[in-house]
Amino acid sequence: LFRLTEVRAHQRICAVDRFANSCQEFLLPL
Repeated sequence: LFRLTEVRAHQRICAVDRFANSCQEFLLPL
Protein backbone atom coordinates (compact mmCIF):
# COMPACT_ATOMS: atom_id res chain seq x y z
CA LEU A 1 0.00 0.00 0.00
CA PHE A 2 1.24 3.46 -0.88
CA ARG A 3 0.43 6.75 0.77
CA LEU A 4 -0.98 9.58 -1.32
CA THR A 5 2.27 11.51 -1.07
CA GLU A 6 4.27 8.47 -2.16
CA VAL A 7 1.91 7.83 -5.07
CA ARG A 8 2.16 11.43 -6.26
CA ALA A 9 5.94 11.37 -5.98
CA HIS A 10 6.05 8.13 -7.96
CA GLN A 11 3.70 9.53 -10.60
CA ARG A 12 6.10 12.44 -11.07
CA ILE A 13 8.88 9.94 -11.74
CA CYS A 14 6.62 8.12 -14.21
CA ALA A 15 5.92 11.39 -16.00
CA VAL A 16 9.66 11.90 -16.44
CA ASP A 17 10.42 8.30 -17.43
CA ARG A 18 7.30 6.65 -18.83
CA PHE A 19 9.32 3.65 -19.98
CA ALA A 20 10.50 2.75 -16.49
CA ASN A 21 9.67 -0.87 -15.64
CA SER A 22 8.78 0.09 -12.07
CA CYS A 23 6.42 2.72 -13.46
CA GLN A 24 4.58 0.23 -15.68
CA GLU A 25 4.34 -2.35 -12.90
CA PHE A 26 3.02 0.35 -10.57
CA LEU A 27 0.34 1.59 -12.96
CA LEU A 28 -0.89 -1.82 -14.14
CA PRO A 29 -2.92 -2.67 -10.98
CA LEU A 30 -4.34 0.86 -10.92
